[in-house]
Amino acid sequence: LLYDENELAERYLLKLSKLIRLTLVNSRETEITLEKEIESLKMYLELEQMRFKNRFEFQFEIALSNQDIQRSIPPMLIQPFVENSIIHGFKKLKEGGMITISFRDITDGILSVEVMDNGVGYENALEKIDQEHKSYGTKITLERLDLFKQRYRGEFSYTISSIYDSERHAAGTIVKMTIPVI
Repeated sequence: LLYDENELAERYLLKLSKLIRLTLVNSRETEITLEKEIESLKMYLELEQMRFKNRFEFQFEIALSNQDIQRSIPPMLIQPFVENSIIHGFKKLKEGGMITISFRDITDGILSVEVMDNGVGYENALEKIDQEHKSYGTKITLERLDLFKQRYRGEFSYTISSIYDSERHAAGTIVKMTIPVI
């Protein structure tokens, strides 16, 4: 048992160090390929799975060509929304969580991305956020989007909404983003 715990801790630290290194490299770049963005998201999600003892699964749906995946976007725009799914959407979930990140298409130089989870829903998560908790991820992302709008003269946008089941109970959250590709 002790050996298993040590091995798990070692794997966690190795993944964490790789993610930190990749994040530092990506944060110094003004844009990175979609391939690198996907790699970074995957590494982040694998690390969070270990941290939360496999409370959730994830999948990527990539409807882009190999050529499209080599196109570039500003780094780390999608990760804060994935993090919100894990921290807020799955807060009381013990198992069965699912995050799907879909890279839909690139039309007229605009990438469509969706982050969808089966957590408590956006409105419910907002109601349950601890009053002491200050969420900086979305605020920082908004500030970065404003800077990118000025720099690239492109329209970055996102919407966040709850997903409802057939009986109008919250069944998750969906974030839809548009990001100009470079």
